[in-house]
Amino acid sequence: MKINRSQSKAKLLQSIRAEYQRKRLSKKYKTRKSRNKLIRKLGLKGEIVTQNKRPISITLPYEFSMISKTNEFLRVIELAKAAAKKRNPIHFEIEHIKSLTQDAIAVLIGIISDGDFNRINISGGIPSEPLVRDLFIKSGFFNYVRSNITTSGNINLLLHQRSNKQVNTAIAKEACKRGILHTFKKLEIFEPLYDILIECMSNTHNHADPKEDGVYDWWLSTHFDDKTNITYYSFFDLGVGIFESISVKDYKEALRNIGLIKNIDLINDLYNGEIKSRTHLPERGKGLPQIHSYAEHSNIKNLTLITNNVYSNMSKNTNFELNFNFSGTFYYWELHPKSWK
Repeated sequence: MKINRSQSKAKLLQSIRAEYQRKRLSKKYKTRKSRNKLIRKLGLKGEIVTQNKRPISITLPYEFSMISKTNEFLRVIELAKAAAKKRNPIHFEIEHIKSLTQDAIAVLIGIISDGDFNRINISGGIPSEPLVRDLFIKSGFFNYVRSNITTSGNINLLLHQRSNKQVNTAIAKEACKRGILHTFKKLEIFEPLYDILIECMSNTHNHADPKEDGVYDWWLSTHFDDKTNITYYSFFDLGVGIFESISVKDYKEALRNIGLIKNIDLINDLYNGEIKSRTHLPERGKGLPQIHSYAEHSNIKNLTLITNNVYSNMSKNTNFELNFNFSGTFYYWELHPKSWK
């Protein structure tokens, strides 16, 4: 008796269904389904996947600094973002670092705390240089990565505050108070420092991604040098950067016809106040022109802006294009004790 093709197909499907039902009744199947359900409920799927991937090792430069070795620093950030995009675990090779500035650690912590790095396993070595190791520990860096360093009882002395992107006068006053007491050795009113902090906070809104209004935070970092009495400040956000903000993009579009389309061509217009904020409201503050006005102050040194592909030291009137893009806005300045009365 011949079996036609349709009967053969029916028997095959029946056999497949029977095998599937048998598997569903097995202990192994039920255990796997229960585990996967729990993983979905806890939102751990991405973390489980990254654990099965080989870590990407990223070697930090011997001199790790955002302010003095900007291109080298931004290259590290690019490598880290590329690894995170592929959901690869990351290991930072930091054992060999010989010199370090607080701004580099602050920005690195901000980057790896960003949403793009959620559930990415990040680890780091231990610097052999004692001063570098101490600065890494005090910064709180090892609270954000896996390492053999125990951070219990460690007070985060470097990264001062993270907040929502709004003006916080209490934080600004506290940052001023600590810097003035450290540098001037007495508590006095020093308006330039307070003005810079307030304008940095105010302008975070202008440089955020308009499609994700209200998403980005700003970071404020302070570092106190006991030998020189200098206080170092770093303030940054991880928005789109000044040159990708709506007001500047509109201004750039208007200048395309005359050939001025490079970001660095617009730096003086920004400082002169020719490019207004997207709100056009006077209460938004004077922004970059106000910050730039303190570039030659005797106690404010190395006032610097890094945003997108532009590096601008306002104090030294030095501007140049970067090899890598910084998606955000970074300010740096030093409070010096000389010539203050």
